[in-house]
Amino acid sequence: MVDWTLFFPTFAFAALLSLAGFLASVILFLLSRIISSQKAENDAKKEVMESAANLLLVFMFLPFLIPVSTITTQFALDLLFSVIPQGSIGSIPANLQPGHVALIASSSVFQCVKQVYPGVYLLQSITSTINLGFKTKVPGLGVPLGFDFEMYASAVDNIMKLLLFAITAQLLWIKLLLFGVWIGPLLIAIGFALRAFPPLRGAGGYMLALGISIYFIMPIAYLFAYSSIGNIYESCQLPINQNTLLYQPPTSNNNWGFLSLLSSLDLTYILDSISEVTARIIVNFCFLPLFAVAVALTTTNIGSTVFGARLSEIGRGLIKLI
Repeated sequence: MVDWTLFFPTFAFAALLSLAGFLASVILFLLSRIISSQKAENDAKKEVMESAANLLLVFMFLPFLIPVSTITTQFALDLLFSVIPQGSIGSIPANLQPGHVALIASSSVFQCVKQVYPGVYLLQSITSTINLGFKTKVPGLGVPLGFDFEMYASAVDNIMKLLLFAITAQLLWIKLLLFGVWIGPLLIAIGFALRAFPPLRGAGGYMLALGISIYFIMPIAYLFAYSSIGNIYESCQLPINQNTLLYQPPTSNNNWGFLSLLSSLDLTYILDSISEVTARIIVNFCFLPLFAVAVALTTTNIGSTVFGARLSEIGRGLIKLI
C-alpha cells in the first residue's frame, strides 16, 4: 500500500487553495448581483459551479486514490508474477507503488545484461586484436580462419555498441520510473491547486492528466508489454566458455594456441546466438519503455480534456496573468 501521508501536506495546500478559489467566485457572484449585470452574473455563476466541482473533487480524490493505487499495484504484481516466479524476487516492500513493480521487471532484464555483457566484451577484445593483426601484419596474429574475419569483427563491434546503447536507454527509463513514482502524486495535487483559479485552470487540468498518466498508466503499460514478451533471462545463455578464452588471451607473443582454440569454435553460431540475445535486450530496453511512454502521453492528451485543459483556456490564463 502506498504511504500517502507523504503527500497529505501538498493535498491539504491544494484543498485550501480550492476553498479560496470557491470563496472568491462566490464573492464575485454576489458583487455581480449587487451591480445588476446579467452577463457578469452568468459568468460568476459558471465560476461558482466550476470552483465547487473542483473543491469537491479535491476532497474526494485522495480517498479515491488510495484504494485505486493499492489495486493497481496488486494488478502490476500479478502481471509481473505471470512472467517471473515470486520466490525469485524475495521479500516485497510494504509501500510498493506501480512504478516500483516496473522497476523489478526492468531489473530482471538487467540480470541478462550482466550475464551477456562480459562475454560480448571479451569476444570484442579478442576479435579486435586478431583483426588488428590482419591489418598491421603482426607476426602470429594474421592466421586465416576460413572466412572474412574483418566482417565478423565488425559485427561483434556493432553488437557491443548496441548493448551500450541499450544499457543507456534502460538507465534513462529507470530514472523516468523513479521520477514518476515521486512526482506523479505531486503533479496531481499541484493540478488541483492550479484549478482553483480560472486563469490557471487549463494548466491544472494538464498537470492532473500528466500526473495520473505517469503514476498509473506508464508502469502498467510497460508491464503489459513485458508480460507479453516473457522472461528474457531464461534465454540469455551465450555459447562462450569465458574461462577457456581468458586462459589464453590474444597477445603478440602468445597467440598460436589461442587462435587454434578460436578456430575450433563455431564462430558463426556464436555470432547468431549473441545477435538473438542482443535483439531481445534491445526490445526490452528500448521499445518497451517507448511503448509505455507513448501510451502515457496519449492518455494525458485524452485525459486533459476531462479535467478541462484546453489550449485556448491556457492562453487566456497566461494573458490575464501578464
